[in-house]
Amino acid sequence: MCRVYVVELHREVLKERRFLRENPRRDPSKPCLYVGSTCLTPEERFRHHMRGHKANPFVYRYGVRLRPELFAHYPELSRDEAELTERELALELRAQGYGIWFNV
Repeated sequence: MCRVYVVELHREVLKERRFLRENPRRDPSKPCLYVGSTCLTPEERFRHHMRGHKANPFVYRYGVRLRPELFAHYPELSRDEAELTERELALELRAQGYGIWFNV
């Protein structure tokens, strides 16, 4: 079973043109986030990102901490459901003004 997770990114990520291009309506008062899905625990996956193991470059360089208040309410899901939920959560948070990066 898999889970979605959210990582807060340091504001330095805003120096990345790709990140800015994907978030033209970002609310500057809200943090930047990465949304992912994993079949590990979110804590273990975050540690992998920070060590560079199968890491998203933005999380590896700018990852600050997990934001469980944004994902803990989601149940464990199948891989396909988790990937779909990852995309839906990312787009929902982006619509709320968060700067968002996700891979799916």
